[in-house]
Amino acid sequence: MRKLLLLPLTLPLAAARGAIQASVEAVLDALTGDLDPAPPPSPTRAQPAPEPPIKLHDHEPTRGDVIRRRFEAREGNGSVGAEVRVDEPWNGYDEMSARDVMDRLVGADEATLAVVRLYERANRNRATVLRATA
Repeated sequence: MRKLLLLPLTLPLAAARGAIQASVEAVLDALTGDLDPAPPPSPTRAQPAPEPPIKLHDHEPTRGDVIRRRFEAREGNGSVGAEVRVDEPWNGYDEMSARDVMDRLVGADEATLAVVRLYERANRNRATVLRATA
């Protein structure tokens, strides 16, 4: 138990003593000339090529360019990609109130619910209708 309690004190002292011993031995070896020369590079191992310096490109977009491009992509101006258009699920859908739509969805099949959900999200985004289609 005593050794365990003294461990926080003895461990750093032992490490310091080992470091001091190693440094004293290195100094004595240097003074007496007993240093081993560095081994020659292995002929079988090729030296790695130095890494090329990092190049900064002048044509990289600025922060403002990135924000503008994101805005244009969101708005559909100049963006490339597919565009999905969903027609109204049935004639007169746009004029119907949310309650009327929900009444018509009672007993509807999964395909009808999916089309109403897609159309509603893309257009009016009424929470009550979206909950009824979930």
